[in-house]
Amino acid sequence: REMLVWSSLEAHPGIAKFLGFYADFKNSKAWLLSPWEPNGNVSEFIKAHNPEVPEKLSLVYDTIDALTFLHQRDPPVCHGDLKAANVLVGADYKARLCDFGLARLHEDSGFGRLETSTGMKGSIRWCSPEILKDAPRAPTSDVYAWAWLVWEIMTGDLPYQGTSADYAIMAKIFESHLPEVDGQFRLGDCLQVWELMRRCWNVDPERRPTASMCKTTVTHLVRILDTQFSSIILLTFT
Repeated sequence: REMLVWSSLEAHPGIAKFLGFYADFKNSKAWLLSPWEPNGNVSEFIKAHNPEVPEKLSLVYDTIDALTFLHQRDPPVCHGDLKAANVLVGADYKARLCDFGLARLHEDSGFGRLETSTGMKGSIRWCSPEILKDAPRAPTSDVYAWAWLVWEIMTGDLPYQGTSADYAIMAKIFESHLPEVDGQFRLGDCLQVWELMRRCWNVDPERRPTASMCKTTVTHLVRILDTQFSSIILLTFT
């Protein structure tokens, strides 16, 4: 099913192309294949190039544009494993969602249960509280994870950086232990992004913004920062 879902999404430029799969029948494992990208995943790209805030926000826009596309399908498609490692950056410096190994159609009542998802153990950091309580995956849980993806892009840090044990990470998730904005993080330069992220982390899934709402906010912020950045460049050369 994952292959059918992914292969049907190639019309969007923010979705990595599905090439096929490799099956290891001896060990009962399979891998979904996408094209190699010269800039690696978005985490590797950030560490290698240290882009400025406007460039980071452009990557954020690419991800929410693609997620909005997924959620506006009929029925909606949930990615299920949003994180920096599953976002590739192409030679054109555009971000593309990949690794749809946990993707399901939202109408599927058996969608993405924690105990049956082989890729979930390493992705607990991005899980919403309701997913850890065995709720089915939904667009709202994608939005929660997307906010942590934004955190990775803007700060270069993992969710709950410095905490390694799964039980400790889960405790922080249930306690709504969210990071603070201070001088060491560049989010201090873009507090509206931070406010959007906090809304996406709402414990109540129904109170989180939709992907479409997030896209509207990010589009507005990109325009503002582009204008400010252009003004700085103009002043520098006059």
